[in-house]
Amino acid sequence: MATAYGHPAAPGHGGDRRDRLYLPPEQILQTFTAYMDSEATIPNRAQFEANDAKLRDALFVTDIRPLLRPGLDYDVGRAWKTVHHALVRHLPGDHWKGGAA
Repeated sequence: MATAYGHPAAPGHGGDRRDRLYLPPEQILQTFTAYMDSEATIPNRAQFEANDAKLRDALFVTDIRPLLRPGLDYDVGRAWKTVHHALVRHLPGDHWKGGAA
């Protein structure tokens, strides 16, 4: 079964790159920041982290399934941890301290 987690095809990780795309997190963050510079409101780290409450919303979690290829082993919680570790924690601003989102 295929997996959506991690990036074993990333440089230095081996694996089959035919169905995966690897972009360095720094490049993704640079592109995101450049794009958001043109927006009136730029979300910070705490705002992204506050949204992790959505992971407890069954409708939000199951809404992604039709967008994924059949047979893909996907866990939204694990995906969030991967994105948070690689990207969100590097966004400007303090981490979310809890409370209302």
